[in-house]
Amino acid sequence: ADGQQFADDSRPCWAMALSLAGQGDLFDWVHCGGTMSENFAASIMQGLLSALRHIHLQGVCHRDVKPENVLLSNSRPLLCDFGVATRLSEVRKRPIHCGPAGFTAPEILLNMEPTTQSDVFSAGCVSLSFHGPTKLQALFFMILKQRPFCDPDLATAVNSALTRKINLDQFVELQDSHALKEFLSALMERSPLQRPDANAALGYSFLQAALAPHPPPTDPTSRAHQRKQAFA
Repeated sequence: ADGQQFADDSRPCWAMALSLAGQGDLFDWVHCGGTMSENFAASIMQGLLSALRHIHLQGVCHRDVKPENVLLSNSRPLLCDFGVATRLSEVRKRPIHCGPAGFTAPEILLNMEPTTQSDVFSAGCVSLSFHGPTKLQALFFMILKQRPFCDPDLATAVNSALTRKINLDQFVELQDSHALKEFLSALMERSPLQRPDANAALGYSFLQAALAPHPPPTDPTSRAHQRKQAFA
């Protein structure tokens, strides 16, 4: 590009000033080994659902909720990437299949019109990525480090999302977490008619933990830096 030509161009130029999400996205946080308390994880979900409630009240459906599109800034979640978002009134004009199979609501995979509940299903899939590996440390890490309906074969992954109900009892870490299982089961209900909207999801008892004081999460980047300093 010709920088001089750009500098001399008298045409109006739009610029966007965005806040810096210094902690990266939720996907990288998980795979770098970042950990968080159960209360903090609940606050992440509360922030995500609050963002969805806000855009849904504006008549907008995000259609691509996934860990890569949840940024962390000062331990707060920020929903980003509205590239395939659409107004609910214009859904029929934009019949685009959106989102990866592992986070996409069954009705979307069936080529039905997306609704606000479709975003809630995807949020539930994001939430299912949380859980602490040890009860002793009471850490709430991302449960599986993989998509809920994950398979190398796309057709198999799609079929699982359409036909398989997640059995939360299979996870040993969740056996004593009734409130969390209730929350996940509701958000990942296959029928959008029986699935809560974002506002109703915010009322579940599991998220009330987000209102309690909680320690900040362990930043995997900071831990790695500290280890390097220790051996320097």
